[in-house]
Amino acid sequence: MELPIREPCLAFICCMCENLAAAREKGLSDCGLSECGGPLIGRAFPLYKGPLTGNLTNFCFRCGRNSDVLMVVDNGIIHEQLGFCHLCASDLQEQPIDNDTGDP
Repeated sequence: MELPIREPCLAFICCMCENLAAAREKGLSDCGLSECGGPLIGRAFPLYKGPLTGNLTNFCFRCGRNSDVLMVVDNGIIHEQLGFCHLCASDLQEQPIDNDTGDP
């Protein structure tokens, strides 16, 4: 099943989130929820609200394709899984990550 992406975003999950949709209706570029986010900051989109709720392993969190592999996000507090396609998994493995900030 392919889901439509609402607007260009950093992550497909964000594009499908009601929090981002509400922020964009107010003219904002992002949701501003600093407590939310993905695996680059040790999270698994804890504040996500939308049609993917309960299905974050079925789709690549980054591009929206069907997932091929699962990524475990475990920062000592949470232990969640997110879906990844092979293409995005390869892209992310090749990108050096700053261990202090989590930024690529």
